[in-house]
Amino acid sequence: MTHLPEQAPAEVAADEPDEAPCVFQKIVDGLTVIVMGLLSLITFAKVLVRFSTDQSFAWTEEFRCF
Repeated sequence: MTHLPEQAPAEVAADEPDEAPCVFQKIVDGLTVIVMGLLSLITFAKVLVRFSTDQSFAWTEEFRCF
């Protein structure tokens, strides 16, 4: 009968987070999603207005760059 060496307990990798994301991080992620959605909608509206009227919303460029 062969003797197998005792296995060491599995160690947690350093890359894995040891706890769930904090509330602040979830709020920041949610705000990022909302802002990106608004920017997409504003840009889409700008394209539609420019296509249909040959004019543009000047404020949308400033808002997008900000």
